[in-house]
Amino acid sequence: MGAVCSRPPLDTNGDIGGTSDGPGDSAPFVEELQLASALETHLGAFWKSENQDDYFVCEREFGGRRGHALFCVFDGHGTNGKKVAGIARNKLPQALLSAIDEQIKSNADSRSGESGDAAAADAKDTSAAPATSSETGDVAGKADSLSGVNFELALVSAFLVVQSTLKDSRLDCSCSGATASVAYFVGNDLYVANVGDSRVVLGQALGSKTRRGRAPAGKSSPMTLTRDHRLSLKDEFERCQNAGARIQPKKIHGVFVGEKRLWLKDLEVPGLVVTRSLGDTLAATIGCSAVPEVTRRRINANARHHLILASDGVWDVLSNEEVVDTCSSAATPESAVAAIRDASLDRWEQNAMSDNITVLLVKVLGAAARDE
Repeated sequence: MGAVCSRPPLDTNGDIGGTSDGPGDSAPFVEELQLASALETHLGAFWKSENQDDYFVCEREFGGRRGHALFCVFDGHGTNGKKVAGIARNKLPQALLSAIDEQIKSNADSRSGESGDAAAADAKDTSAAPATSSETGDVAGKADSLSGVNFELALVSAFLVVQSTLKDSRLDCSCSGATASVAYFVGNDLYVANVGDSRVVLGQALGSKTRRGRAPAGKSSPMTLTRDHRLSLKDEFERCQNAGARIQPKKIHGVFVGEKRLWLKDLEVPGLVVTRSLGDTLAATIGCSAVPEVTRRRINANARHHLILASDGVWDVLSNEEVVDTCSSAATPESAVAAIRDASLDRWEQNAMSDNITVLLVKVLGAAARDE
């Protein structure tokens, strides 16, 4: 079956999630999951000039590899935010595949060197029996082996490649950037990477099977897989402060309004709310980072889960519980994301405000059928 990929044209721990690990050698591929996804994106209000959100969806066979799937949401900000998000959407999947391929080649070269050293040692030992082809193995035939690939490091590398691409481009990214949230399935291992505040949340369908029986009836229990990179986080605040940022809310008519932002010491720019992003080269000089936080979580293939990636146009007005409950009660992924879009629009209207809205739902339907 071929890959299912979708992207718009570019204009310029436990049973819910298994265990969470930091960077390290990737766990072995365990089981391919059956996934179904749906997405809604909306301008937010008729008076907004453009939708700066973007996305990437590859529901299966990402990079031509069975069991691999990639889902991304990007939320642009600033004058060129839409273009930054578009570049990130185009570049990040490609950079991720390149980073994985580089690790595969490096691992193959290491194995080849070890085989060569062993062969040389055997040649000096006249009593040693000659190695057969089955003993030495075919290094070229193993070139696409994923054993030993560190997917966490590959994701970090992909983000940094995007940042380097933006810095080297002719696009003015001094005060424009994008958040990025990425969910990468490798079998039933889920890797999540993010910069900014486009949150990723995992929920478990009511009554689904777990290792301990069935999930209890009642409200869903959402699990937040990312942190919102804002100045309310102590470690994010301290990193930016140590880098020389002036940290305070926006000042309007002499009065501080809203949440804390990043400013240059003596200038009223850039005024950025998030502490990690792609682009934002001016904020990068005062601590804003393009290095993502990455987690790994084992998904129980016997349970039913829904993974939600959304821009802050959703999370700023709807709670994790509201979003997960909507996904649990909806008949289809399409009806779920439409309901979340509409609820977000209504809540923004009640507040007499607006923001771009993007919500991407990935339903985990269980283990995929195996070929006979």
